[in-house]
Amino acid sequence: MVKPMEEPTPPTPPTPSTPPTPAQPKPKLDCAQIAKLAGEGATLQEIANLLGFTVKHILWRCHRQFNCGCAQRHVLLRQLQGREAKQGNVPVLIHLGKAELGQGQNPDAQTAIPEPRLPYKMG
Repeated sequence: MVKPMEEPTPPTPPTPSTPPTPAQPKPKLDCAQIAKLAGEGATLQEIANLLGFTVKHILWRCHRQFNCGCAQRHVLLRQLQGREAKQGNVPVLIHLGKAELGQGQNPDAQTAIPEPRLPYKMG
């Protein structure tokens, strides 16, 4: 006796092992953190590397906060210079004054506020 032929079953479509995920959310740039790091003496490149952004993006979004942090550090250094000069510990403060405040041999540099060292010109 001959068996009737069974109809083949259609193949089932493959199911994905994991559901599709939405795009990764973009990290937010915290300008207050930029100001804090700049006030602690971090350079713009160091901040960019630490937070995972480009220097250009940080300047575009938070240039005012970066400049404010640098200015606060300069004020703090000037205050420390005054205190330490009264106590007699001058060599380190002379180095900091020359390196960060532009207090070199030029007498005008001592009264002028130096521009922050930025790799890009804003404006």
